[in-house]
Amino acid sequence: MSEEELDQGKQWVVQTIKQYAQTMSVPIKGFEWGMGNDERPSLVYYVNGKRYIERFESEELQDAPNHKSVRTNMEERIKKLVESFQPKSKKIGF
Repeated sequence: MSEEELDQGKQWVVQTIKQYAQTMSVPIKGFEWGMGNDERPSLVYYVNGKRYIERFESEELQDAPNHKSVRTNMEERIKKLVESFQPKSKKIGF
């Protein structure tokens, strides 16, 4: 696995979260990558001042920008993640 591909995947994830957050008016801020205790890449972010962590597999981060099936699955995961922070009355499709 190349570090460059992993970094591209991390950037793609943050950009995708920001896009969904903007569309859904969810205030997600402060993105920082690190490694979790389980040696999986972890994204730390804040919503309304509260800290959250989302873990990813290195392989999915590496593959997301260039493999449509992986990207589609991760986009759906990210969409659900961002939707989970919407006030119940503002959820899209409800």
